[in-house]
Amino acid sequence: MAKSVIESFKHRQISVLAKGFIRKGAFHKISELINPLDINPVYYGRYIRIMREYCPNVLLSWYDYDTSSLAAALTVKIPTIAAVHAHWPICPTWNLWNSESCIGPSRKRCYSHMLLHRNMIYRPLSGFGANLQLAIRKRLQRLGKIEAIVVPSNFMKTELVKQGLDPWRIHVIYNGIDFRKSVTIGPATSGSTRNVVFVGNTLETKGFLDYVRMAKVLKGLQNTQFLAVGHGVSIDPVKAIGYVSKKDLSSILKEAAVVVYPSLWDEPFGLVPIEAMAMGKPVVAYSVGGCQRR
Repeated sequence: MAKSVIESFKHRQISVLAKGFIRKGAFHKISELINPLDINPVYYGRYIRIMREYCPNVLLSWYDYDTSSLAAALTVKIPTIAAVHAHWPICPTWNLWNSESCIGPSRKRCYSHMLLHRNMIYRPLSGFGANLQLAIRKRLQRLGKIEAIVVPSNFMKTELVKQGLDPWRIHVIYNGIDFRKSVTIGPATSGSTRNVVFVGNTLETKGFLDYVRMAKVLKGLQNTQFLAVGHGVSIDPVKAIGYVSKKDLSSILKEAAVVVYPSLWDEPFGLVPIEAMAMGKPVVAYSVGGCQRR
């Protein structure tokens, strides 16, 4: 997304300075564990120096583990646009999911959520006391002070407004498809076999097991095969293809009779449905998150 925005600015002859940091080392890990102010002092200082050196007219900020860049911009008084493409302002694991959809931040919910999240089980200190709640509050406070927020769906806008952010500052810009790089739209050419296609990883939130259950119900259909792209284990009657290149994925979608997108979590947008629809393919999806409006 950032690359597309930068190229768009350059095409309009707007100068762009792109800066980012690879966060590593013990101090970064400690900052992840205990960070009630949602600022990493090291990177906050770096952002301050960069902004004072280059004096940008506007800062376009993506989430970078915390809100150090937003805090720096507010200190230096640089007009700022924040791209919110995940639930990071209100959820420590970004996805508002804890075996079921989460209604929003609270100390108890966020703590139990992080303990159950396989990628964050090493961060239990984040949930003790008011530490985590303060960090979430700081995120929302800083977003409320900047000039504009860009989100990929009306669903995301609604979620942020629920937390008290000004709706007039939040702008919806949907994700798009570059038709110049898409496979030619047309019917499948794989003969009499109908391909039902699932695209997603092995996480519970992507709904792969729901797809398997659906396939078991429909496996009696003649000349129909059920494919799973991105999933490495075949479960009868689903044939796993594993991860493929972008070009190969386009070819697979072109040969699909229908694309199934049983995502369980409130995805901010979800690219697979529009990639399939860009090729003229019907999509079956749960009515959750940003998938509700297309």
